[in-house]
Amino acid sequence: MTLTQVARAACIFVRKRVASCDPQTLHLWDPFIGAADAQVELGSISVMAAVPAPCPYLFCGSSEPSLRLVDTRIGAAVCTWKGALAVLDLRTGTVRAAWKAHEAEVRQVAALDDASLVTCSVEPSLTVWETADGAARTTLRGLSEPASFVLVDAGDVITGTSTNRLAVCSGSEPGAVFSSTKLKPECFKGVLSSMALLSANRLLLLGSDQGSIRLIY
Repeated sequence: MTLTQVARAACIFVRKRVASCDPQTLHLWDPFIGAADAQVELGSISVMAAVPAPCPYLFCGSSEPSLRLVDTRIGAAVCTWKGALAVLDLRTGTVRAAWKAHEAEVRQVAALDDASLVTCSVEPSLTVWETADGAARTTLRGLSEPASFVLVDAGDVITGTSTNRLAVCSGSEPGAVFSSTKLKPECFKGVLSSMALLSANRLLLLGSDQGSIRLIY
């Protein structure tokens, strides 16, 4: 599989197909023959995520800010949301709730449980929302700088910043306290550019802008 531009993200979705995106185009690949069987021009793409199988959908986000839902069966965007959070019912394809979450961009969203989620933006805090009506349940303060990444593990909220600082908040109730640490240069080279959780053994997988990956605990 060959790309003519730098790939910003890639993932495997239903039926073991592969999706990749460059700054403007979503590519859908057949990994068994190494060829693209569809291309979707979206104008701007910065992040991408696949809906778990058997759903054939991909979410593509941009810095505009907008979020598009792509149906890989027809190779086209079927829904677009701009400047808002939306809760989508994947069984029916309908929007259950949508609301303006922050005045600036929403950097990341993570589900706390079936009824709430947490977001990070350009403020040095996190906001917990009710998915039923979009009401803000609480604001988690105590971060020394804005978070670029947010994850949830067994009720704990984990954040990462562009200055390589990790923080953990035990719980999501008012008054919850963050504990933080800065990654040492000798252990992590470059700037934190991605973060994922290996929930089975509670390890963090960190990616840097220099192309390295680090597993920490």
